[in-house]
Amino acid sequence: YEDGVGWKFQRAFRTSTRQANTILKLKKWQEMGFQEYEWITRDVDKVRPKHKMKNHRVFNIEESLMSNEMDAFPGKDFNCRCDAILYS
Repeated sequence: YEDGVGWKFQRAFRTSTRQANTILKLKKWQEMGFQEYEWITRDVDKVRPKHKMKNHRVFNIEESLMSNEMDAFPGKDFNCRCDAILYS
């Protein structure tokens, strides 16, 4: 931390934790038979424009989990504050 890299570790740790939590949540919903989720953003100025466009849109769980895009599902991108809620 003395050389100023501590924040990078913390950011990487938070991002990987958020990604894992979202992956587990989406897989659990998929196992329960659900196929879609709704993308929800926090209404703050720091939300990426691309994520603002996804706000309240419905996405397929399987397609999101299989995608290699950085913003394939909420929380996958660095410092993403978005969340997924179950859509039925």
